[in-house]
Amino acid sequence: MAYLVICFSFGLAGGIIGRVKGSSFVLWFLISAIVPFAGLLAALLYRNDRDELRRRRLRQPSIADRGVHQQRYVLPGGLRER
Repeated sequence: MAYLVICFSFGLAGGIIGRVKGSSFVLWFLISAIVPFAGLLAALLYRNDRDELRRRRLRQPSIADRGVHQQRYVLPGGLRER
């Protein structure tokens, strides 16, 4: 019974630390509960995902954004915009 209390306590601590660092609470809870001392140590030493730079995706213009004024066509006089 005491072992289960220790496992739950370490799991809770590891899950909270993992969540604060930006990872999954459930993942770090399970790791820290299954291997109590090593799991908590791993959660403490794991990298901080909140400091990672995220790339912003460039939005590709949709068909609705490409209005008639942006369509180009060639006339005998050269390139024109409609």
